[in-house]
Amino acid sequence: MSTHDLRPTTIIGIKSLARDIHKSDGIPHGNALDKAAAQAGYSNFTHARRALVSNAASSAVPIPLAAIFVTMRWRDSETKASGYETVRVALNKTLDDMIKPSQYRHDRWLGYFKRWAGDHLVSDRIAASIDNARRTACGAARTLQFMCATGLLPSSSDKTRPAGYGDTRIPGRDHASTWYDPHSKTYIALDEPYSAAVKDRQEARRAWSTQHNWDVVKASWAGMYNPDGGCEMYLMSDRVKGYPVRSVEDALARIAAPIVVASCDLLTLPDGKRFESPGEIGQRTARKVPAAERKPRAGNSSVPYSMILSGRGRRPDRRMSIGGHSAVGALLKKVIAGSYGRAGVKKRIESVRSELDDWVQIEYDDKELPSSQFFELYYRDPPALPEGEKGAAGKESNLQRLAEAKAVLLKEYPDCAPLRHLVGKIDAAAKSLQLWKA
Repeated sequence: MSTHDLRPTTIIGIKSLARDIHKSDGIPHGNALDKAAAQAGYSNFTHARRALVSNAASSAVPIPLAAIFVTMRWRDSETKASGYETVRVALNKTLDDMIKPSQYRHDRWLGYFKRWAGDHLVSDRIAASIDNARRTACGAARTLQFMCATGLLPSSSDKTRPAGYGDTRIPGRDHASTWYDPHSKTYIALDEPYSAAVKDRQEARRAWSTQHNWDVVKASWAGMYNPDGGCEMYLMSDRVKGYPVRSVEDALARIAAPIVVASCDLLTLPDGKRFESPGEIGQRTARKVPAAERKPRAGNSSVPYSMILSGRGRRPDRRMSIGGHSAVGALLKKVIAGSYGRAGVKKRIESVRSELDDWVQIEYDDKELPSSQFFELYYRDPPALPEGEKGAAGKESNLQRLAEAKAVLLKEYPDCAPLRHLVGKIDAAAKSLQLWKA
């Protein structure tokens, strides 16, 4: 079925079809959105968005609210008082439905926090006062409100101004941030200046919008940066390549006012104790395993070592036979010689070789392993390989060598963390080999 036969019935479906049309017809993303909306029976994308959002809002089944908690610790250096402040946020999405922990750092407020449980964010920083702790927690709560309503994610990309030479920032820009739609893979910028700072610059901002072909809309929602301190929020995006600002404004117009200190749902426990969320308590309970069902912990099976050049480390507490070292060394040297142009293989296997070279030095003294034999194990005289065993053409041969080396290591050494770490490098090298295309 071609893209011209599809008739989407949702906004997500229209956006998905638009991406396909953009690629197949080579037209701008904005035109592709209008074309996809026309196939769905609407005059353009704006018409489709308003109709579908309106229908969804009027027919949607209410979703039970989920409570998410945001906790920050504080300590006053003058009074020596300390404690925790927790703000409760009522949303219709869970924390993990909205954002991954690795993405917190891209937001000015969430960057202070870590995922403590599925319903709890806790900061590992200490605020200088109780007021500062509450303001920071409320800032993160507002970010959660915004993400829940719009489905957007914070981004570190510099998409807050048009491309071009010189200063292309909108006049009066302040507290800007970039947001990303994972479905359409497009961006929208937020500008949150103080209202007094842009009061006399609105005409210049409109001229900027016309010059760069960007939409700039003042949101009815007061924003995330400092809504109770005089800031306003403007939604901005490229009219052709950006995420539509009106859809964000429509979503924000239907949610509660931004959470601020004066009106937040605050939880403070006596005696400076930290609040524990239901998810955190359930998580802790689930980890408790009856003693009769606990598996015996595996022995450490490793010992520390120290070398002048390599530094400190750990190795298996049992040595591998000299024959084992010789076999593994020969295999690794061939893999390095055969995959010289593949850094993902070469660097990892050189690291494995170097570590095994350290281990064998400690495992055997000069009497058991003469220097002439020792130097032959992992270094000296790289083997000559036929052309069919080099590069991408020889990856099957080298994959077999890695498998054989791994088997020897697992057979001769006891299971322990240092060995697992070493084998992990071999597995990673094998994966890089498998992806190597001629």
